[in-house]
Amino acid sequence: WQRKCLDILDYMERNKIGSLIEEGVPSNVAIVHRHGWTGDTHVDAGIVFSPGGDYVIVEIMYKPNWLEWELSAPLIADVSRAAYNYFNFDAPFLGESSAANN
Repeated sequence: WQRKCLDILDYMERNKIGSLIEEGVPSNVAIVHRHGWTGDTHVDAGIVFSPGGDYVIVEIMYKPNWLEWELSAPLIADVSRAAYNYFNFDAPFLGESSAANN
C-alpha cells in the first residue's frame, strides 16, 4: 500500500497549473493536488507541506448551470492563501490577492 500511496502523490505532484490551490501558497512550498471541473462545478484537492504544518485542503465551487472560471479560480486561490496563513501565522504568504485582480 505504501508504494501505491507514494505513486499517487508523485502523480499529483506533477499537476502544475499555476492557479487554484497552487496560487495561494508560496512557490517554494511543496504541494500535491488534483483539480477538475464540469460546467457548473470546479474542484481542487490537495496536500500542502508547509513550514507551519502539513494540511489537506479540498475546495469545491458550484453554481447551477454554469460556473465562470474567472470567478472560481481566484476564490479558490484566496481560500488556499487563507488556509496557508492560518497554519503559518508567524510568516504569512502576502502574495497579491487574486480577487483584487478582478
